[in-house]
Amino acid sequence: MISGFCQNLYSEDALKLFVEMQEKNMSPTDHTLCSILSACSSLAVLLQGKQVHSLVIKIGSERNVFVASALIDMYSKGGDIDAARCVLDQTSNRNTVLWTSMIMGYAQCGRGLEAVELFDCLLTKQELIPDQVCFTAVLTACNHAGFIDKGEEYFNKMRTSYGLSPDIDQYACLIDLYARNGNLRKARDLMEEMPYDPNCIIWSSVLSACKIYGDVELGREAANQLIKMEPCNAAPYLTLAHIYD
Repeated sequence: MISGFCQNLYSEDALKLFVEMQEKNMSPTDHTLCSILSACSSLAVLLQGKQVHSLVIKIGSERNVFVASALIDMYSKGGDIDAARCVLDQTSNRNTVLWTSMIMGYAQCGRGLEAVELFDCLLTKQELIPDQVCFTAVLTACNHAGFIDKGEEYFNKMRTSYGLSPDIDQYACLIDLYARNGNLRKARDLMEEMPYDPNCIIWSSVLSACKIYGDVELGREAANQLIKMEPCNAAPYLTLAHIYD
């Protein structure tokens, strides 16, 4: 039930049910702990998350990498990135799942430099074989921090060093990185090159950048594409009007 509530975004109901479970002295499984920590992350309720962490330690589930990953995510989204790092440091069997959670945590908390430094250190020590999710995490960090050179390096390294084909999430990260930093032509060129049709997220990021940098032509194209995808959404019209102003 708790897992079902979380999957359907009823996080508050999941927390209430978990409290009832504790009142009846029922011991949660590791899967239940992951689910309830996910609920705490969604609601950004750090106090309740810490209480669950205490329970995790009490029943010895902190050794489970998925529980540890959920703890890192919970602390990161709650704004306590140092506590997230403590969870990582205290976990003995660290793997790609944990490292990725930590890198994404740094990215979400605006500490892109630490995310990049951690990623590079792990690659140098050969402690990490990054997968698609891990590359999305480090590209997100580059995006938030404005690290264009690093973003391009990691994007290219996916193919040349690890034989991974970038998916639309990685393309979206690099396109947004270009757009946020005013490289709108590079962003548009990459959209032409990628083997995917740009989605709403990509067109929205381009439209927002066009508003900032005053690119009327590309802004008009982005707005028209968004209107086709979401005809009932008035936001593209408003943003385009600001570009003309």
